[in-house]
Amino acid sequence: MSLKRRQFVSGISAAAMATTMLAPARAMSAPNFGFQTVIDLARKTARPYVAPSTELPAELASLGYDAYRGIRFKPEHGPWKQAGLGYHLEFFHRGGLSRERIDIFEVHDGKATPFRYEASQFTFDPRSATAPAGDIGYAGFRIHAHNVPGMDEMAVFLGASYFRSLAANQTYGLSGRGLALATASARGEEFPIFRSYWIVRPKAGDTSVQVYALLDSPSVSGAYAFKITPGTATVYDIQCTLFPRVTLDMVGIAPLTAMYLYGPADQGGFDDFRGAVHDADGLQLRTGSDEAIWRVLTNPPHVEESAFQDTGPKGFGLMQREQSQAVFEDYEARYDLRPSGYVTPKGDWGKGAVHLIELPSNTEGFDNIVAFWRPSAPLQPNRGHTYHYTVMWGSPSVDPQIQTIGRVVQTRTGKDINGYGRVFMVDFALKGIDPETLTAVAEASAGTLSAVRLQTLNDRGVIRAWFHLELGHLQPEQAKTADLRLALHKDATALTETWMFRWTY
Repeated sequence: MSLKRRQFVSGISAAAMATTMLAPARAMSAPNFGFQTVIDLARKTARPYVAPSTELPAELASLGYDAYRGIRFKPEHGPWKQAGLGYHLEFFHRGGLSRERIDIFEVHDGKATPFRYEASQFTFDPRSATAPAGDIGYAGFRIHAHNVPGMDEMAVFLGASYFRSLAANQTYGLSGRGLALATASARGEEFPIFRSYWIVRPKAGDTSVQVYALLDSPSVSGAYAFKITPGTATVYDIQCTLFPRVTLDMVGIAPLTAMYLYGPADQGGFDDFRGAVHDADGLQLRTGSDEAIWRVLTNPPHVEESAFQDTGPKGFGLMQREQSQAVFEDYEARYDLRPSGYVTPKGDWGKGAVHLIELPSNTEGFDNIVAFWRPSAPLQPNRGHTYHYTVMWGSPSVDPQIQTIGRVVQTRTGKDINGYGRVFMVDFALKGIDPETLTAVAEASAGTLSAVRLQTLNDRGVIRAWFHLELGHLQPEQAKTADLRLALHKDATALTETWMFRWTY
């Protein structure tokens, strides 16, 4: 597996870890270890924060990205390798950016026992590192699903509270996270960490794997339950209960993170043979009022944050709609095989907003896109806050409702050669509709939209909307961004999702 370079910053310092380790140790004797056990641990852990150990031999602590990848787990040492369970379990070594010691347990017959580190489980590149002495623990783990056609690995948990997944016949792309705190804020982001995992040993024929995790950071502790079901779409059923140590006013629930460098709508002057480089090309939303929205991603010159206010959201995700290798022309990275990730809340999440954060980037090794749900009311300490949701990894059609309306299949923009401004082209997947019967409903937060026209591209099965954004009348002191909206209506009924784009100039 190839892991992209990701600047995981856990905000964790080296300190004694006895406080939080005592509670899991006592819980090992519980006759029926389950999610409630982890919730109880998280509630106890919500006392003053104690960081996990980051102590490592110097040569492991200083490993760079490529050198760290030179340490590999030996598959034959996987604890489920010979059990015929259909799933294999492997571990990641500590070193480089992955410094925290993560405790990993197996739950079997209601009892939890720790997996023990041994250097003999790994191969070491002698040019960069040698096998350490003693039990230094693990950094994370991955699960293979050999019982699903077209799938090898199905899950990776490594670094802070990050996890990654994919569906059959795909390759890794975007990531999920347990929690986002103060992302891209002036006060600095805090990265909670999954400091302990409990993996339930599956039985032969099981279609899912159950993983529990204890989240911890200076501001919050939490219990997580992941039921992972691999397939043509891999589904994570996630429950979490959070116990804040302080008031969490900038919290992100069900965060997803991805890389967007450039695409047809935002080429950014990159001198590159490829037509697009990204893990995802848009934020897909389904609001509580059942409006479908497609927000095109950009690589802005400055940090941009958009908030989509909502009540009872029905879903949101970072999607990879572009799946043509002819566009990417990258047979190593295979961006055409990257999964989309779609979050479906369970129960009523109340009032809040889906936040989209876009960070400027000049490298494809940096995850510069983050999306999450932020409740309107801060999460208060001295009580538990529970959320239940699924994350579906797979093709961009993971939200079946999006198939009932015309969806955006392409966005392009360029300088208007006939004047000062921009020309935009948006393709909607609509077949058998006479464009003369449609109305293009468009608006802009700045500038003036003009010359909106529609045409049918029969060979593609799409209706193309063209329009101009005139910017010449804006004064220098005015805002340098324009939020654009466009949808196609017939008889006052929307036949398409609402296309959104933020043009920064």
